[in-house]
Amino acid sequence: MEPVGINEIVNTFEVSLRPNPATDAAQLSFTVKNAEFVTIELLDLAGKKLQGLYSGRSIGGINTISIPTNALSAGFYLVRISNGNAVQTVRMAVSK
Repeated sequence: MEPVGINEIVNTFEVSLRPNPATDAAQLSFTVKNAEFVTIELLDLAGKKLQGLYSGRSIGGINTISIPTNALSAGFYLVRISNGNAVQTVRMAVSK
């Protein structure tokens, strides 16, 4: 009889957002082990989606996208990155 077990796969991102607070643009860098499909969204603090920032295949390793902030009002926002298995959210401040 084969042993029964559960293999849990946890995919997490190493994420950095600079500068924070941002005035004209912020750079979101995230690291994943393997190439995979990711979605990055800009949300308000209530979790409402304001804008899709990226939806596509990442590369294994460090990935960077620019987030334009010059059209956003001053305040706080959330940037959510997900790959279907994991979700990570970072807070972004915009100053004018």
